[in-house]
Amino acid sequence: MDINEIVGETKRSVNFPTKSAIYVWGYNQSGQTGRKGKDGQLRIPKQLPPELFGCPAGANARWLDIACGREHTAAVASDGSLFTWGANEFGQLGDGTEDSRKYPKKVKQLETEFVKSVSCGAHCTAAIAEPRQNDGTILSRLWVWGQNQGSNYPRLFCGAFSPNTIIRQVSCGAVHVVALSEDGLLQAWGYNEYGQLGRGFTCDGLQGARVINAYAKFLDEAPELVKITQVSCGEYHTAAISEKGEVDCFINVCVALSIPYLMSYHKKKKKKKKKKKKKKKKKQQQLAFVSKKKDSIFSPSLTSLSHPFCMMVFNREKSFSFKSLYLFEWLILWPYSKDKS
Repeated sequence: MDINEIVGETKRSVNFPTKSAIYVWGYNQSGQTGRKGKDGQLRIPKQLPPELFGCPAGANARWLDIACGREHTAAVASDGSLFTWGANEFGQLGDGTEDSRKYPKKVKQLETEFVKSVSCGAHCTAAIAEPRQNDGTILSRLWVWGQNQGSNYPRLFCGAFSPNTIIRQVSCGAVHVVALSEDGLLQAWGYNEYGQLGRGFTCDGLQGARVINAYAKFLDEAPELVKITQVSCGEYHTAAISEKGEVDCFINVCVALSIPYLMSYHKKKKKKKKKKKKKKKKKQQQLAFVSKKKDSIFSPSLTSLSHPFCMMVFNREKSFSFKSLYLFEWLILWPYSKDKS
């Protein structure tokens, strides 16, 4: 298989190395650095020997892609093989078990597939692959496994896309996954407690796959349908790059999936402002009503209104009714006003 078929065509010439290596470092409690648990943490990058992947020493090992989850790692070799290692309590290694593994091992269930890319979530994994025995009718498909993906083995997943949809990219967050089609459409599934699925609202519980059909450039503008060219998931948020099209050929970033970004935002903001204005007006009317009552019955002097006790009454909480508030003021102002008279 030609290298252009594996990674796609590029506008500028790129020299792909005939030999590459994997370096790992950092936290190693579950063996995610592939060091078989010898070191709790690696403070400097260390190379993983080719022998760990079944390659003879000195062989021209070459890697296409690599991804890290919370405590597991996945790497794609140049022959389309996928290797995983590290934590496996949710079946994220794709071997059908929930046993952690501190060394790389090929995912057997994908041996008939040529894996192009891989993405790791906190406890799940997703990969894009196509059949090795292919007459050209079946192109890039999505495989998922691990937490909330329905299987400890890799399984084909279409979601909201049609079965023959070509998958261009996949990205995993902590508890959500987003897939990008060749047509520039996004579908997202998983948890949505922070709005990371881009549906314009937040909700609890596991959500099924749904196509994201609207994007807003700014929070106060109406959403529109755009073509997406790249996507990336954070732990609880998502970002995508869109291609504007023929009118304005520029790339703009739509970071609008981590909060409700649709028209509801603008409406809520407008409603809140209106409510605040109404509340202020009501308060002014209440103060004018109390002041008018005092002037008509007791006619207290302006000096008595600036009495500290009187100020305390004005600052009382709204739990007082008008009658009790008025009576309380009268009890305080009465002897003061009487002395004045």
